[in-house]
Amino acid sequence: MDKNLQLIAGGLFVVILIVIYGQFRCAYPKFSDPLSIHGMVYVDGWLLTHFILFALAGYFYSKQFYLAVILGILWEIVEYLFGIHTPRFLKCKNQDKSKSKFQYLHKNKDETLAEKNDAWWYGRYEDVVVDILGFITGYFIKTYSF
Repeated sequence: MDKNLQLIAGGLFVVILIVIYGQFRCAYPKFSDPLSIHGMVYVDGWLLTHFILFALAGYFYSKQFYLAVILGILWEIVEYLFGIHTPRFLKCKNQDKSKSKFQYLHKNKDETLAEKNDAWWYGRYEDVVVDILGFITGYFIKTYSF
């Protein structure tokens, strides 16, 4: 199979896993997402998964840098749009649309992320930056074996 198609297929597989994980979070609203932001720390598990995923892409698909970055940017756009207009099949029953999504990225004094499940879909430009850094890291690990 062509390397471009492999990368796209891998990306679609990851998207499917994310949707399944989101449905799990909806089904169990008290579930404490280990990937979410905790406290006042902005670097979360999702940012780390972006780095690892793109480091793997950089290692295994080192010649597909531009495709990987384009896929990462497209994903963030989709995530941003889902945050504004979440499709019905992705909505949680307890979703509160009266407040902005980004407000829930940091804990408030009166509520935790586990209690508010609508911080699920949000796009961040930092994710794209981390995607690029991860890809470069994977590329360098492969190219310059230590």
